[in-house]
Amino acid sequence: MVKLSMIVLDVDGTLTDGKITYGSGETELKSFDIKDGLAIKAMQVIGLPVIFLTGRRSEAVSRRGAELGCEVFGNTVDKVFALKEICNNKDIPLCEVLFIGDDLNDYVAMKMCGIRGCPSNAAEEIRLISSFVSSKKGGDGAVRDIMEHFLNQYELWSRVLMHYGITEVER
Repeated sequence: MVKLSMIVLDVDGTLTDGKITYGSGETELKSFDIKDGLAIKAMQVIGLPVIFLTGRRSEAVSRRGAELGCEVFGNTVDKVFALKEICNNKDIPLCEVLFIGDDLNDYVAMKMCGIRGCPSNAAEEIRLISSFVSSKKGGDGAVRDIMEHFLNQYELWSRVLMHYGITEVER
């Protein structure tokens, strides 16, 4: 099994339900699942950087990324180029990246990564290349579900649980 060194997240349709609501003026509203946020924040505890890689520029996404301590790469026209740059700058091989995406503009970047996951409502092409397809939709806890799945595989989820004082899980 390849090492897990970084998590890269698409935003719209993955961290959100993919809907964009416009208010008056420049106001743009997005909803984020709080459980996804807790899982993302917990990655800092175990030393896994989480990157937001999105094709759109959004104040809401920048704000959410800042709240969670994530680097945000917005308005990214070429996700492949951006992903390669991020990995080069962090000295992380692509095979050690978990990429969570949902649509066709994620496809090539996801294929480059060694670990791939997506929400249940992802495009068929994305579901076919994903190692794990969550039973949850984007914006509805899919990111947390995918992270838990892979962190359990890498025996890292127990470190997250211990951080929250959970030493034994009843099943």
